[in-house]
Amino acid sequence: MKKSTLYIVLACFLMSIWACDPIEDRDELTNLVAPADVELVAMQTTDGGNEIKLLMNTEGVTGYWSHTFGKELTNEATVVYPAKGTFDFTFIGTLGAEFFEKTISVTVENLDKQVDPRWSYILGDNAVEGKTWVFATDRPDVEPFAGSGAGLHFFMVAPYDWTEFWWNAGSPDEGGSVVSDVNAEMTFSLDGGLKYIYSHEGETKVGTFELDFANETLTINDADLVGAYGTYLEDTQGGKYALKKLSDNEIILYQIHGDGFCWIFKPKGYEYN
Repeated sequence: MKKSTLYIVLACFLMSIWACDPIEDRDELTNLVAPADVELVAMQTTDGGNEIKLLMNTEGVTGYWSHTFGKELTNEATVVYPAKGTFDFTFIGTLGAEFFEKTISVTVENLDKQVDPRWSYILGDNAVEGKTWVFATDRPDVEPFAGSGAGLHFFMVAPYDWTEFWWNAGSPDEGGSVVSDVNAEMTFSLDGGLKYIYSHEGETKVGTFELDFANETLTINDADLVGAYGTYLEDTQGGKYALKKLSDNEIILYQIHGDGFCWIFKPKGYEYN
């Protein structure tokens, strides 16, 4: 091999070594503060009130707040909470070298800032404990659907118009309710989130729920609506229902697609006048 060729081969070999082992200064990420030293502040604008000012008060830390009803994508935020009880507000952020979560609790005793009252209707006086609902099997023959029979709780209406009554499926005249779980219960609460519990004959299913007041829908995830899977129903469109009425004493739901079934529920222990 000629010397000139050998020099070229050696030069290429050395360049390949240098390319694989660059010489550089590397800055290692370090935490600017320990998680225990991150200061979280939650201040209620009135004593026990539902307007809460959240503040992550440690310099150099960034992140966002997370709570039952959503996220606040800043270090500082003001939240008007729609229910009474003790709730967690979690700050999720970075210390520099690692991510962390830290939680602070707030007890809401007064709803002195205006919120949609339907949250209190469905959750009750203590949102963490929640409120339990059952079929309105003792409902009197009143509006809506007056003349359809007493005890109206599961029935069929026109699939194109929920106010056009067709058939009282739960009427005693039909031999009793056609619903297999007519004595089941369902509880809505804020115990660790938007929590939904279905109970029937010792069986319990725990899921979540979503209330969309703008579109007037109630969605139940990972559990059954009471009466949703009775004799006449196999599918209820993924647990999403039209919310036709929500008051302190009554819930009326309508099957958004399909055969046009409706459900009427009342609070457990409530008796109609």
